[in-house]
Amino acid sequence: MVFQTFERVESKPRRDDRVMLACGFAFTTGWTDVLCTLRFGAFGTMCTGNAIYLAKSVSNGSVYEFLFYTSVILCYCLGVFVHRHLDKKLEEATSALVMSIPVATCCLAVDVLGVLFGHNRYYVCFISLACGIVNVVSQRVAGAVTNAVTGNLQ
Repeated sequence: MVFQTFERVESKPRRDDRVMLACGFAFTTGWTDVLCTLRFGAFGTMCTGNAIYLAKSVSNGSVYEFLFYTSVILCYCLGVFVHRHLDKKLEEATSALVMSIPVATCCLAVDVLGVLFGHNRYYVCFISLACGIVNVVSQRVAGAVTNAVTGNLQ
């Protein structure tokens, strides 16, 4: 049997595909934030709200809250770092599909840990790490920031 080989052709997403992808990311981001604030008391997809909570914890003198919000923000930054590191490793050939593996793993970890060990606020760190990755992917692939309404309205 003879196999035909084809050259790999770089394809850019059509404008309609980008709009649909951005809308999907934006909906998912909003849904995730609502669930995270209700379940964990922190934003999983952005640092702004968590930075405000962090400042509030400093003014209240709550070390526990300070450590919690610091860890959520650092995990978000770690997610951005993971994407950038994998992007360099793969010679800037990362895609939404490649990034779905660590994102899905982080999201599953929250539910698995919840079943095994019970509820813990720090599980939001997994979501924050995943959303750091997702936000870089959405900005890069869809061309829109899907975690910040104010930036897009401007």
